[in-house]
Amino acid sequence: MIVSESVKYIGQPKQWFSNCHLVDPMKPIGYLRHEPTGYSLAVYKPISRFKRLMLKCCFGLKI
Repeated sequence: MIVSESVKYIGQPKQWFSNCHLVDPMKPIGYLRHEPTGYSLAVYKPISRFKRLMLKCCFGLKI
């Protein structure tokens, strides 16, 4: 069997994921819903009143 030099190593086996930290995904606090298409977007931070007004007037999103 032929083994390339890049595969050979000496000593302890490599532990590829020994320094990893698992991160929990953020949970949405709400959803923006577009009624005509039925599409919804997750919201992860509070939206100011002015931005809510603009989203509703310009894009028809329901909060």
